[in-house]
Amino acid sequence: MIRVSIIALLLFFSCKQKTKVPDNILPVDKMEKVLMDMMLADEFYNQKQIDSATIDSFSRTNLYKAVFTLHKTNKEEFRKSLNFYESHPDLLKTVLDSLHSKANKKPPLKTELPLKPKRALK
Repeated sequence: MIRVSIIALLLFFSCKQKTKVPDNILPVDKMEKVLMDMMLADEFYNQKQIDSATIDSFSRTNLYKAVFTLHKTNKEEFRKSLNFYESHPDLLKTVLDSLHSKANKKPPLKTELPLKPKRALK
């Protein structure tokens, strides 16, 4: 009986540790928000490159820096967190499933401005 309870406790604590995110890693909800904004930044950058005929100082790196600043993190912390989530597929699945469900709820991005009708001359 004691062996069974010890094994049950070990299993309980080992399962609990799988879902625990260390303090130096972005929590699941914050990681989800950062990833969503990074994907939106990528989409914005790609659209800008298609639409733009001029070359300017606009870069993907600057967009990523803006996302990191917005979420009060940095490139190193993000990479470390991403590596952690990649090595814990159960947590990564949670993040990606949540991103997927939120992306499906949001309306698609409008990449073109609506045309204003011209006034008829009198």
